[in-house]
Amino acid sequence: MAPICLLVGVSLAASLYPGYSHYHQAMSELGAVGSPVHALSPLLNNYPLAALLMLFGYGIIKTFADSKAAVLSGLLVVVHGLFFL
Repeated sequence: MAPICLLVGVSLAASLYPGYSHYHQAMSELGAVGSPVHALSPLLNNYPLAALLMLFGYGIIKTFADSKAAVLSGLLVVVHGLFFL
């Protein structure tokens, strides 16, 4: 789901950025300060990806609750998702 979510989010943000070129500009320019879509880009890209990561990490924790290594891995995935916020 994450690649599809990012494809839709980046495509939508790029379509709202006048003159944006996927070929000549980096994706990070969509969220850069001063960009015409600076405020919108995280709503379309970062926040949905963060939610998916945290849900995935939670799923790992619940599915493999008997394994300390898996629970730790799930917690690390959740923390990784938090850093997208």
